[in-house]
This record gives sequence, structure tokens and C-alpha cells, in this order.
Amino acid sequence: ADIELPDLMFAKITLEPESPSVGDNLTLTADILNDGNTNVAGFWLSVYLDGRKIRTSKIDGITAGGTANVSITWPAEAGENVLEAVIDEIGEIPERNEINNREQKDLPVIRLADLSVDEILWSPLNPFANEPCVFLVTVRNAGPGDAKPSQFTFSIDGVLRQSREIPSLAVGETW
Repeated sequence: ADIELPDLMFAKITLEPESPSVGDNLTLTADILNDGNTNVAGFWLSVYLDGRKIRTSKIDGITAGGTANVSITWPAEAGENVLEAVIDEIGEIPERNEINNREQKDLPVIRLADLSVDEILWSPLNPFANEPCVFLVTVRNAGPGDAKPSQFTFSIDGVLRQSREIPSLAVGETW
């Protein structure tokens, strides 16, 4: 006869959005299945990012053959990141199989934008005191990632002269 024990495992894990940017909220949604032959009381789900625990979530319990759905959200970080989700990390729940309590996912690589001022031109070239002067500034996204809309400010001798919104800039694009 089978020993009556639960068996917790991940039935499905999804991550949204699929192509995040730094600071976006990432949401891990996990369906946890109790593939055992007995109900299980409450337990914890732990989530790690690059080996650093970022979230824990209490799961109230799952009937035999049932599933629980849990979502965990955190801010996206730049770089190449590995996410690991662990069911009942400290082994409080005796199970038929403890090995299937972990899942790892490589997250989409998040590359940062790098906005830089490429050029500043002005006219007239040699203005007189109090003469109006027009400036033309070129901003480039020189980074490996797309830039979200941002604010550009132009100051002369510490005095703010102009402020403009820069639209989203793809890699290599200028404004």
C-alpha cells in the first residue's frame, strides 16, 4: 500500500511581462500542485533572485490532487538574472518526493539605456550680452537597452533655461 503523503510540485510557472525594463514590476505566477494522496496544511513559497531571497508567500494548504495559485511581484533589475522558486524550503511538510520542490528560470536579460549629449550647437556663434541665443542639442541612446521617456534640462551657469521631455529612444536613436 502507498504511504499517504502529499507531493508538492510546480505545475506551471509564468513570468510577466515577457520583456521587462529596469523598474518594471515583474510578476511570477505559480500553480503549485499537490500530486500526493493526502491533503497538505499551510506551507511557504520562497523566491530567490541570483541566490538572494526576495519574497516569501504563505500558501494556506492544498487538497490531494488540488492546486494553489500564487503571484509574487518585485521590481526588475538590470543584467542577466536567475530566478528560483522553492516550495516548503525548510522541509516542514513530509512528502513523497522532496526533489521536485525547486524550479529555476533564466529571466529575460535587461539591458540599460545610456543617454548622452552628442552635440550642442548655438546661434549666433558669438552672441552679445542679452542677445537671444538658440541652442540645438542632440541626445543619443548609446546604451545596449531602449530608453523610456525621460526629462532633459538645459542650464547655463547653474540657472535652468529649458526643460523638455525626451521620448522613448531605441538603441542608437537620437533626439
